[in-house]
Amino acid sequence: MKFYLSIVLLALSGMFISCKDDIEGQYTVCSQVPISFVLEDYSATRGSSLSTISEFTVYAYDSDGKVFINGAQFYADGKSKNGKNYYWPTSGSLTFYAFTPTENANLSVNNNVLSYTVPMDNSEQIDLMTAKAENQTMSANGGVVKLSFAH
Repeated sequence: MKFYLSIVLLALSGMFISCKDDIEGQYTVCSQVPISFVLEDYSATRGSSLSTISEFTVYAYDSDGKVFINGAQFYADGKSKNGKNYYWPTSGSLTFYAFTPTENANLSVNNNVLSYTVPMDNSEQIDLMTAKAENQTMSANGGVVKLSFAH
């Protein structure tokens, strides 16, 4: 009897400590399903191949346009560069925008819009690749977001 009581108490304590606030502090996330990314091979690109992508930057927005992930950087294996896990919200969907390379002075993101100003000097131009995954939910693909980078 004590064994069963211990299991029940352990499960209840896990429910109370499992909720987390995301990085923006706007959501209470209780799913405990981490958001992770996988890079899909996309044959339409002629420049950089997916094998050359070592990291990428992600922005995510909910269906109301509120920021959920604000420019976090991830490694090509889908793990966060800052070591933080990002968890799915318990309801609703997210739209993800990603780009690589991660840092460039000619690149900006404002209100869901990625802007890139092409430098006049050819030697300063980069091979910018972007990906978009719309209306993603926790239950789709076990919480993994598939990103197909293209030019």
